[in-house]
Amino acid sequence: MARMTADDFRAELAALANGLRRTIEADCASFPADAKASAQRVRRVQGDFPFFRRTYFPHYTRRKDGTPTGDSALHLWLDTALPAAVDNPEGIRQACAAPRGEAKTTFVDVFFSLWCVVTGRKRYILLVADAFEQAASFLEAIKVEMIAKEKSPFWVTLDGRKIEHFINRRKFDAAAEGWYYSQSKKAVEVKYANPAKDHELTVSFEQFDLIGM
Repeated sequence: MARMTADDFRAELAALANGLRRTIEADCASFPADAKASAQRVRRVQGDFPFFRRTYFPHYTRRKDGTPTGDSALHLWLDTALPAAVDNPEGIRQACAAPRGEAKTTFVDVFFSLWCVVTGRKRYILLVADAFEQAASFLEAIKVEMIAKEKSPFWVTLDGRKIEHFINRRKFDAAAEGWYYSQSKKAVEVKYANPAKDHELTVSFEQFDLIGM
């Protein structure tokens, strides 16, 4: 089998991220623009991990027709065991095994890691795998979830055509066209070639509230 180059690996991660973003865009409905309801979600999320994962990750926990996939015995156990472990001041060492297809990685590395971040329980989280490439793909999924649901725009179009979203500032600076959300400025930056005619630029802010809430 041919050895994967660094460029090939980066391209593979980019394809993974783009695929995840398309899934989020297609399967996730916006939250109502209701400050009271948003505040209630924020309060509940702080101590309710099952509510967090079911509310903010419908593209993982629901089928295309909107019906829930259902929870396995492992999922129900993790709903209790993971929060208990992170909230224990002395720490807990746990090990468990489950069959393939039980969404172990998604549950722990994505749902639980993000819950720990947004509730302020953890600032530095290690993702450990038997290969760097595997751990990097886990991190890419987390990055997509974080960015797709912040207060940044959901998409930007120029005359009805979506333009590329850059996560990396240097890549945005080097590109001829695209958009970038600056966390420091709390502003979206868009650049494109002058069409030399009347044109329409659309910046869409979806009503997501995972991080900004």
